[in-house]
Formats: sequence, structure tokens, C-alpha cells
Amino acid sequence: MNLLEWVNYAAFIAGVIGSIAGVIGVCIALKSHRKVEKIKSLDLRIELKRSINEVRSILDDSEKLLPRANKSRLRVLSATGLIRSGQRDKWDADYAGDLNKLKHFAIRFSRAEEQLSLESYDALEQKLDVVDQLKYEVLALKATYKEAILSDDNERERLLSRT
Repeated sequence: MNLLEWVNYAAFIAGVIGSIAGVIGVCIALKSHRKVEKIKSLDLRIELKRSINEVRSILDDSEKLLPRANKSRLRVLSATGLIRSGQRDKWDADYAGDLNKLKHFAIRFSRAEEQLSLESYDALEQKLDVVDQLKYEVLALKATYKEAILSDDNERERLLSRT
């Protein structure tokens, strides 16, 4: 055999080795991609569970805060002589609406909390978005009633200073 034939065989063998290496590389890349997707999904589940625990805590606090704020407001309205006024009617209507909102939030939260381990990555992303949106809505409601309690406390201080 002459030198050119050996070069052809060597090139053929190098090509076969390169093809095999390419196929192995694709297999490794696919396996790595699946592994990364599982890790991302696990990270998303952990983030979602953390957010769920946070929202659960905020919902529990809000369920305790709203009745406390209602009692506080009714006592202040009574002390200022406005217990049978339009201001109380407005407060009662707003309070009833906010209690209804809170119940609706709890229902939405329980739906978002279901079957976290069975969800795909995209479904987990959507649930995380829903839980975050719910968190901000509940925080806004909670802030409203915290402000109402602070306002009532200020009114109490004003009434105490007059006597």
C-alpha cells in the first residue's frame, strides 16, 4: 500500500472516531439538559413552597387582624358618637366585602397549594406567579386594616387627651 491509501484509511478512522464522539456528546448534552431541568424544577418547587408558607402566614394573620380591626373601629365610632352614622354603614359594607375577599383569597390559595409534586415546570411557574399575585393582594388588604387600627389608636389618643 502506498502512502495515499494509508492517509485515506487514517482519515476514515478519524472521521468514524469523530462521529462516535459527536453522538456521545449529544447523548451527554441531552442527559445534562434533563438533569438541569430537574434541578430547575426542584428549585422552583422549593421557591413555590416557601411562597406558599409565606402566603399561608399572611392569610392567617389577616384572618385574625380583620375582626380585631372591626372591633377597634366600632369602639372608636361608639366613643365618638358615630356608631349610628353613615360612616359606620360604610365601614360595615367595606368590612363585609373584605371578609368576602379574604375567603376568596383562601379558596384561590388552596387551589394553588394542590399537587405540587406532580406539576411540570411550566405549571409550577404559573402557580408561583399566582401565589405571588395572591400574596400582594392579601398584603394590600392587611395593610389597609393595619392602617385602620393605627388610625383608631390615634383617635383614642386624641380622645384621651381631651379628657
